[in-house]
Amino acid sequence: MIALILGAGVVLVLGLLLVLGIQIVKVAGALALALLVLPLIFTVYTSLAVGAISFAFFWQLWGEAYAAGSFALAGVIALAFGVGMMKWVMHSITRFVNRLRGLRFAHSTQKEEQA
Repeated sequence: MIALILGAGVVLVLGLLLVLGIQIVKVAGALALALLVLPLIFTVYTSLAVGAISFAFFWQLWGEAYAAGSFALAGVIALAFGVGMMKWVMHSITRFVNRLRGLRFAHSTQKEEQA
């Protein structure tokens, strides 16, 4: 029961940190690299939290062998989720940087036309 509460709390806090990190990066592009670290932290803690929850659940139902297997499976699922999240983050940063480059180019051509 304690594992369930702790796991849910960790997932909730890290989810809030992730959302806050995304908002910071939207506001200040200079902090884009900080967003690369958040999915890694989120992945590690999510795998531990989900693993702890499933471990406690399966321990109660069937015993130690199933609980250890569920912990490993939860870790693999969270790792796959984290890799997907990293790909999305890299794609978002690339789009953001390309948008900034486009704005700079448009601004410089405007100045040339006015001169």
